[in-house]
Amino acid sequence: MDYRTKSFWLEGAYADYTPNPALEGDRRYDFAIAGGGFTGMSAAYFLKKHEPGMKIAILESQVIGFGASGRNDGFNMTLLGENILELARLAGEDNARAAHAWAKEAVDTVHGLVQEHGIDCDYEHNGFLLIGLSKPHIAKVRKETDMHIRLGTQAEYLDAEGVRALLPSTPAVAGMREPHCGILNPAKYCRGMKRVLTDMGVEIFENTRVTRLEQGRDIVLHTPGGRASAPAGMAAANAYSASLGLFRRHVFPLFTYIVLTEPLTDRQLDAIGWAGRWGIETARRFVHYFRLTADNRISIGGGSALYYFNYNTTRDRNEKVFAQVEQALVDLFPPLKGIRFTHRWGGPVACTFDFFPIAGVMGEHRNLYYSTGYTGHGVSLANASGKIIRDLYFNQDTHRTRLFFINRRPFGFPAEPLLYPAVRSYAGYLRFRDTLDGMRGGA
Repeated sequence: MDYRTKSFWLEGAYADYTPNPALEGDRRYDFAIAGGGFTGMSAAYFLKKHEPGMKIAILESQVIGFGASGRNDGFNMTLLGENILELARLAGEDNARAAHAWAKEAVDTVHGLVQEHGIDCDYEHNGFLLIGLSKPHIAKVRKETDMHIRLGTQAEYLDAEGVRALLPSTPAVAGMREPHCGILNPAKYCRGMKRVLTDMGVEIFENTRVTRLEQGRDIVLHTPGGRASAPAGMAAANAYSASLGLFRRHVFPLFTYIVLTEPLTDRQLDAIGWAGRWGIETARRFVHYFRLTADNRISIGGGSALYYFNYNTTRDRNEKVFAQVEQALVDLFPPLKGIRFTHRWGGPVACTFDFFPIAGVMGEHRNLYYSTGYTGHGVSLANASGKIIRDLYFNQDTHRTRLFFINRRPFGFPAEPLLYPAVRSYAGYLRFRDTLDGMRGGA
């Protein structure tokens, strides 16, 4: 499988990449991790940093960052759950305040790792802009801004005039500006973290598919070429967790799709007025998210989220969704009509029914650790999840181990064949609500 075709990010960052050898034979470790994305690397990093003598292995079925970690749009942001209003409503304001503080800590964690280790990943800490595109969005954006401020974020509400001063070519009618956000090249970040972990002494095996995760006094990761066993381990496969027989009633893979333009000319950049280079999201239920790359391309994703029957994780392309997303870019930036799109890709993210993550330790011997279900916000949350795993592993009582989603029992959803129609029906309802909002027009 050519991993370089899976996203623009992987194509560039891995152009000259040589994967590590696969695991062969039986190996013994202190901690063994199934999955070499943000989550697995974060756990290895913070465990090893706390206890340098630990012998840790990461087993990755393809290459480091092959899944969502190398295909996402690189938003290092504070969002946890569907939006901050739902966080406060479902978790309660006290829990929401603690969780939101951790989400801000997560953003700082990623930014700090980039700076501390000199990771070349085109990081820009420019802030985030939420924009409303119809009358119903105005109240929603204002309420989200108020809740951000209430929970401790330095956020600013923008009316139609204010948001158009920042994005003069858009039909936006309201906005919220939040400074605590950055953007990065996720595949470059993965490659940089692999270097950091290797230098620390973490053993990384690529092209090493875990065929079975055996729980007991030891966690044993079985592979075609051997086994990795340890007194404790971690399931860090996220959207691919079902292949390990885990979380089938609590986490499902939801596909999101992204398209990328050719590099914009100076004239095109001036025409759209995106001088601040913020990461942008719309206030739709199925958000569109936009960002500029280092060479001034625009990537846009979202607008739809698709579940395929029986936890299918192979539907990386959807031409209908690609066309819809391309049109959404022109709708937001009319001066770009006729622009050429050079890349199209997609992939699954791990979702829970309430959109909040789950993390903790499980099993009869309490030795299998996990963190998953970031629902599209894993750049910050997954890369800081290693701090949670470290605290749990070393039995430390911290603000992280007291977060409401630690060791929680999430809402369980039906098994197939009922799951597929349930998810598709709910998605159809949300899509209808977005269409209805759009029909109500601007301010």
